[in-house]
Amino acid sequence: MLTFYILIALMIVIALYVIAYPLLKKVDDTPSEPNQVSLSLYQQRRIELQRDREAGVLSDEQSVTALAELERTLLDEINVSVTESLPVETTEKRTTEKWAVALVALLLPVLAGTLYYNLGHPELITGLQDASSLQPDDEIHNNASSIEDMVEMLAQRMRDNPEDPKGWVMLGRSYMTLGRFQDAANAYKQLRTLVGDKPNILLMYADALAMANNRSLVGQPEELILQALELDPDNITGLWLAGRTADEKGQYKTAVDYWMRLLPLLKQDPKSTTEVRQLIKTVQGKLGIPEAEQISLVPTENNSSDQLDNTITVNVELDPALVERTSPEDILFIFAQALDGSPMPLAAVRKQVKDLPLEVTLDDSMAMLPSQKISGHSIVKISARISKSGSALPQSGDLTATPVQFTVGLSDPVALMINTLIP
Repeated sequence: MLTFYILIALMIVIALYVIAYPLLKKVDDTPSEPNQVSLSLYQQRRIELQRDREAGVLSDEQSVTALAELERTLLDEINVSVTESLPVETTEKRTTEKWAVALVALLLPVLAGTLYYNLGHPELITGLQDASSLQPDDEIHNNASSIEDMVEMLAQRMRDNPEDPKGWVMLGRSYMTLGRFQDAANAYKQLRTLVGDKPNILLMYADALAMANNRSLVGQPEELILQALELDPDNITGLWLAGRTADEKGQYKTAVDYWMRLLPLLKQDPKSTTEVRQLIKTVQGKLGIPEAEQISLVPTENNSSDQLDNTITVNVELDPALVERTSPEDILFIFAQALDGSPMPLAAVRKQVKDLPLEVTLDDSMAMLPSQKISGHSIVKISARISKSGSALPQSGDLTATPVQFTVGLSDPVALMINTLIP
């Protein structure tokens, strides 16, 4: 309280100074001297008049008249200067102002104190002091207790009214915030029973179960995640969690496949895109993929997820030593396949030997099956084959190139050289 009163007194003193200073400020009573500039101009003009008279420009009468006019102008300027410099304040006025200052000095503190006593709240200062004496741990404990009480009230309400889906969602999220993960899983289980299998509900349930199981997604959480993706294949949370699950199980290629499917869905979220690319890059390192072939962390203008994740440029040439074993009309197949050994191409182009050398582009528009596309895989196998019979299946006598594994998303073209004869 003493500090408060000292501050009040200081503020009153400052206010009195601001008010009294202009009233007590003295004005210099000494009149100013005639304007030196006016005198200089007078003297210079007088000399000029004298010269004009001697030169015959002015007559004696004109010279006398001009000199008299010049002197009258000078006197007028001097009178004005002297008048402006005269003291404005009189002794009587100064005495009145001193009494005004004394009156203000007396009334200002009295009025300020009276107003504060009637309108202010001094007790707030004591309240603030009492509040500041609370320990931080006590405040945190009180806040946590109040939150726990509110959540418990919500839980009781849900026990009384279990048919409220929004209530179960709120309760589950509240438990997750408090770190009561098993209780959150139970709430989401009730929600699932109430509204059925919906992707977002299944994923919230899976996340809560994983947190309750030391953050492990293996087991029932994985089943829920895959079920959610069956209902919504492009669910962002589902693809994210599915990739995490595969990574946890050591299925790194599957993890990359899920996250590569996720990337095009994050076009408007650069931060999440970078995070997913970091996950992909880390898992590609676990797969032993060279650094130069790993996905870049930040998409560039020539390497963005919406342009190159499903596009592969392939340059194909024929070994000159095998030209005689082919005819210009022989069929040339250029295709991309999954690494899991599936014979169905992810994309394929049909050309002829006479078109060699050539450059082609493989993308999702060339997929044989809607569910099997280049963009659904992180690494694919690129190959080319000349078929003597025109069959899509390899046969003896066909010429083929050594397959090249390619990381989807890189901008560099794939170079294939057809140089092997199938016996």
